[in-house]
Amino acid sequence: MAFILALVNVYVLLVLGYWLLRWLAGDRWWWLAFMNNFAIWYFLPLLVFLPLVLLLRSRRGLLLLLPVLVIAVIWITPYYWPTARAAAPNPSLRVVTFNIWGGNESLPTNHFDQVAAWLREMDADVVVMQEVPASQRTRADGFLGLGDMYAGQIAPETDNWTNVMLTRLPVIAQESFEMTETQPRYQRVVVEFEGEQIAIYNVHTVLPVGRLPHIEFPIRSFYESILLRYDESMRNAQLDFLLGRLAEETLPYIVAGDFNMSDQTLAYTRVAAAMHDSLREIGAGYSATWPLAMVRGD
Repeated sequence: MAFILALVNVYVLLVLGYWLLRWLAGDRWWWLAFMNNFAIWYFLPLLVFLPLVLLLRSRRGLLLLLPVLVIAVIWITPYYWPTARAAAPNPSLRVVTFNIWGGNESLPTNHFDQVAAWLREMDADVVVMQEVPASQRTRADGFLGLGDMYAGQIAPETDNWTNVMLTRLPVIAQESFEMTETQPRYQRVVVEFEGEQIAIYNVHTVLPVGRLPHIEFPIRSFYESILLRYDESMRNAQLDFLLGRLAEETLPYIVAGDFNMSDQTLAYTRVAAAMHDSLREIGAGYSATWPLAMVRGD
């Protein structure tokens, strides 16, 4: 029992220390900002320690775990708490977002046909895509071969990977902007739906990785590169630009895309304060996506 209690002590100190630092410093230091991406996973050891202390009938162990349990309940409950869902309007506007990863075209067998088949199955009114390579944008049968479904195919003229928007709705206005250090790559397309104009934003922010590693260490993989060069400053500046742009928007709007952020971060908190998170409102559960279904990568 002494060994188990020692492990519980260490775990509780580490978790409470993390949450105290997060509360006091937010994302001030790169390593803390990186840790914030995985905040929900720091409760995972509770699934081991809580049954153990109950089996051992250790009151001390239970008291030690209590503050972590309270934080876990506060943090995790919103993912599963039933939300009041308004009845879907009829007709409803269906929007799909998909980063198709431009690196697909360098693979011996790419997945563009699978992407196109999935999008056909979704049958959305609007499709917003990121990282679309020039090879797919210049096809005679339309982007990803979807020209028969979507008359509106909107993309900037560039040889680089870029954002593309497909729609079957009437397009009233369109503009596309390339990425800068303080501005995300984004499109603003105004469509008409049931007699109303709606602005749809297709956004792609930079990966939160700096130019130089914080620690000199041989980098052998993509994930090691993200860890050792983690830097949210440019991504956060782009998000601030987006929020400022949306504050000036005069039309009802939908924002979709790849924000290169976890919903555990402070950056997500700022974005969610300005907009409604559709997944949180109509979905349930953690909904982890990428990489390896460990984080919800918005």
